[in-house]
Amino acid sequence: MATLPQPITELVTLKLKKGITGEDAKKQSQELIQSTFQSVKGFLGIKLGGKMEDKSVLHWLIEWDTIDSHEAFMSTSTYGPFISQITSFSEPSLIHASVQAPSAPCIEWVTVTLKPETDKQEWVKGLDALKEVLGERQISAGWVTENERAFVVLIGWENKEEHMEWKGRLSEQEVTKAMAMFRSEGVSRVDMCHVGVEQML
Repeated sequence: MATLPQPITELVTLKLKKGITGEDAKKQSQELIQSTFQSVKGFLGIKLGGKMEDKSVLHWLIEWDTIDSHEAFMSTSTYGPFISQITSFSEPSLIHASVQAPSAPCIEWVTVTLKPETDKQEWVKGLDALKEVLGERQISAGWVTENERAFVVLIGWENKEEHMEWKGRLSEQEVTKAMAMFRSEGVSRVDMCHVGVEQML
């Protein structure tokens, strides 16, 4: 049986240019999103928000029905001017991952990069322990398209404070269990941030 194409999220990082405030970038992003994505085939939705740990960074989380739909959009005449407008106020970078952004107003975004020798299938089993400790909280996790050694985890929170309070209530055993996959010897690098998001489309 053929494998069906899977929905995918484009995770965009916009490093704001000098002199551009977060509010300026957010306003320009909103206008650009509204004028660009309404009729794009395969586009499912987009969330927009600032990186809480660094006010000079803005994130877009764009959901597509398949990565082919995003690639098709990139080949249209609309894409060039779209990118030109983005680069007028930021330096963009992006990855795709087989995840769906939680509906919560704050998203904890973790990207894990594994060492070349790490067994991916064995390492990813640690996700079950994390989910068990998180309980009912929204979580989505999946591999990065552009880097087969990278894995993205998105967790939904009401705000960053709720995450910190929850973490403070955990027992030492629960912390060890939840963090095992991130602290594994097979991990080369872990990047984490919180993004305060709102649904744009």
